[in-house]
Amino acid sequence: MFAPDDITDVQTDVLILGAGLAGLRAAWAARQAAPDQKVLVIGSRRGPGGASFANVHNELGMLVCRDADEEQALVRDALALAAPGWMDPALVRLLAGESRDRFDELTGIGFQLKTGPAGKVLRHPGCFRQGMPLAYVFADMTAAFYAMRAHVLEQGAGLQGGLTVLDLIRAGPHGNAPVVGACLITAGGRCVAVRAKAVVMALGGSATLFALNVAGGGTSGYPLALLHRAGAELVNAAYLQFLWNGPDRRFWPIQYLGRPGYRIRTADGRRHRVPEPVRVLAGERGLHGPAAYGRDDTALDRFVLDHLNPDGWVTIDAPRNRRVRIGLMAHAGNGGARIDTDGATRTAGLFACGECAGGMHGANRIGGAMVAATQVFGARAGAAAAHRAARDSLIRADHFREQLRRQTASLTTDLTERRLETAWLQAAMQRHALHGGGPGLPLFLDSCREKQTTVKDWRLKLLLESAMLICQAARQ
Repeated sequence: MFAPDDITDVQTDVLILGAGLAGLRAAWAARQAAPDQKVLVIGSRRGPGGASFANVHNELGMLVCRDADEEQALVRDALALAAPGWMDPALVRLLAGESRDRFDELTGIGFQLKTGPAGKVLRHPGCFRQGMPLAYVFADMTAAFYAMRAHVLEQGAGLQGGLTVLDLIRAGPHGNAPVVGACLITAGGRCVAVRAKAVVMALGGSATLFALNVAGGGTSGYPLALLHRAGAELVNAAYLQFLWNGPDRRFWPIQYLGRPGYRIRTADGRRHRVPEPVRVLAGERGLHGPAAYGRDDTALDRFVLDHLNPDGWVTIDAPRNRRVRIGLMAHAGNGGARIDTDGATRTAGLFACGECAGGMHGANRIGGAMVAATQVFGARAGAAAAHRAARDSLIRADHFREQLRRQTASLTTDLTERRLETAWLQAAMQRHALHGGGPGLPLFLDSCREKQTTVKDWRLKLLLESAMLICQAARQ
């Protein structure tokens, strides 16, 4: 628990939580929209972090529509892939229609593109969208971070790293109270309270809740809990992207199981042939890297999941006496807070973008669409937050502190407890909540609820709540 004297007070007009692609783009837009408004970006790291700037491949693909025909094709295909998730057609049309301008802005500040023979820039077909190459690939995301960071600072925004978000502060205890700031903690354990007129959530997704994941470093894993506590409506929370990878976290094409000479080993070591009805789906499965929801070729992924060892890995026998170990690793989320075309949630003063926002993707996401979404809706959320800040006043300091005191009354930290229980949570999510969940999901949910009432560490409570939100959505 933090005493009032232990809390550092900061005030700004627009507070942006998250310094990845979405958060930095929001800051850029906020400064452009209202140059007289103070903008502060908070990051958990001082350098590159998150799924955008610290991913395992150090590159990212961005979907870009260059003309009206490409826009129409993208909207049509994205809507067709949405089920069993939910998608807002208005958001998809914006994603397609504004992707080109946002892409050109990134290359304009120095983002480098991956090239082919003779240095030619190539467009690539994205997952679930093989017929028309729409994606460009950014290379060297570390350099990209520093280019974008420099541009945002030149625009006049402030950037503070090394802070972890603990809660969003609301103006009062009633259900429709607006968000007016955030409570954060430094690496040294000091609490920082930021008072703001508008808050943009850009804290990434929930992949780190799973023992096997390819999430970038510096992500908390609990933005869903923060959004839910603040009154935002969540959509598509159950639909995360999962990739089959080896122990080195490199992608392994699961469609190889449809080829001659490949066998899967059962948990007790016996070799097992892929059934013919499942094997014939391998060709379709090769059209996308992530495991899909609600498609025929999902049966291939489910078949492999049925042969996982207790540690979450499965063994594949390949031609030439080779043996491969693969696991289904959480990559990114397709859901978050339901937003409107300006990135606003149903909670006044709270905006969301990147993996914190939902509605522009369904259960399945076309390759490169998330990077496009960080830029399109990051820009929209940042501009809308700045316009709100320009017409509103800061909550009075005494009222803010009173509400802060109320919300943080039970805020405690217990690093040992968090380490032990987080390891249990990640292992259990990998076992029971992988790609839609298994038969053990109800008992796992009961365990999470019980732990919620007994654990002391605040961040652990948020992790448990985020896990429950994902699992509850998967059961619906």
